[in-house]
Amino acid sequence: MIRRIDHIGILVRSLAEALPLYTDRLGFSAEPPVELPEHHMRVQFVGMGNDRIELLQPTSPDSALGRVLATRGEGLLHLCLEVDDIETTLRDLERAGVRLVDDHARMTPHGLAAFLHPESVGGISIELRQARDSQNTTGIPSEAPAASGPSLARLSGRTRVVFTLGYPVAQTLSPAMMTAAFQSSGIDWVYLGWSVPPEGLAVAVEALRANENFAAGNVTAPHKETIIPLLDGLTPDAERVGAVNVILREGARFIGHTTDGHGFVASLREEGMEPRGKGVLILGAGGAAKAVGFALADAGVGEIWIGNRTLARAEAVARLIAEQAGAKAHPAALTEVAALLSRVDLVVNATSVGLQRDASPLFDYGLLRPPLFVTDLVFSPRETPFLRQARAQGCQTMNGLGMLLHQAVLNFVRWTGMEAPVPLMRRFLLEALDERERRGKAV
Repeated sequence: MIRRIDHIGILVRSLAEALPLYTDRLGFSAEPPVELPEHHMRVQFVGMGNDRIELLQPTSPDSALGRVLATRGEGLLHLCLEVDDIETTLRDLERAGVRLVDDHARMTPHGLAAFLHPESVGGISIELRQARDSQNTTGIPSEAPAASGPSLARLSGRTRVVFTLGYPVAQTLSPAMMTAAFQSSGIDWVYLGWSVPPEGLAVAVEALRANENFAAGNVTAPHKETIIPLLDGLTPDAERVGAVNVILREGARFIGHTTDGHGFVASLREEGMEPRGKGVLILGAGGAAKAVGFALADAGVGEIWIGNRTLARAEAVARLIAEQAGAKAHPAALTEVAALLSRVDLVVNATSVGLQRDASPLFDYGLLRPPLFVTDLVFSPRETPFLRQARAQGCQTMNGLGMLLHQAVLNFVRWTGMEAPVPLMRRFLLEALDERERRGKAV
């Protein structure tokens, strides 16, 4: 039996236009708008009792909610219902032909819950939660454990798998983070690394096609470009970057996507750096530089300079960003960096120099001075010589760990259609990095 509506989510085109209806005419008390890393704004209202209404406005047409808005328009998006007996409710729904995202209730941070498949209920995301003060007949504890981590006891033959394809993948931090995110959200998925040498990539992709438990995937070096001919299509973002870090499974089709660049922009904003209107110097002209350059162009930066040892490569990347993103993008030799630093607000090291212990500096790092915001896409070591000297001279600095977190957040939302448990993902990511660093020191 349904006890009450816990909260509802309503998709709108404009919070500014929708807010007066709820505050002025209906008398709801609104919390301040919050911009989330999943590319949408949220406003929560508190009405009668503990019921909540959430208004959700996509901030990007390419985000998960942006695509829903384009296809379905404004309206009810998510409904969370509290029920007295979740097991009885699920049996009744099964007899009525309603499918679940998983086959049974799962533990979440909010207690025992189940998620109805949107295709079975008119395209709406519906979550059922067991009332905490009601009798629980499932045998699963009604309270979430203190630490929500991966649990082998939850795995079964129905568990769906997300792989990251790379070579090697022993260094990846994603399995613990993503598996914890899936399980804490009540999703019967697990995330694993799959070390695939270049000569085995085609066979691996065919194996994934035959694997009915395969839900989605990530792609890392050295396969981000070479996997493209093995896929059935690309999203616009992946097509212009010419590389993928995400595999979307759409029925029998595998679609390549990229979230690296937009994850970087989300991490910048989390650190208080709004890129709109800023001047940017990107060091490097490889795939990472392209992904970051396009995402920064989408975010509305003023001008971009691509600095590289080989000027021809910088010219190619700058021309690509200018032509396909409509941004002001220019090539630059590394000998020009000193003159450019006074014209930019943000410096992004998109090279792998920070991974090499004895690598020569790209330029004189003593030139990095406040108010420059200085970033390095490398996150291990957490502070490269590039960042160390910039910080010592007073610059605000950021490594690539936030980019890894926020591209994972975007992936989670794209794959599941649910809001990502960002604090939990951050905790598991940091713990995985801590453990890797401890192992490295012990060797």
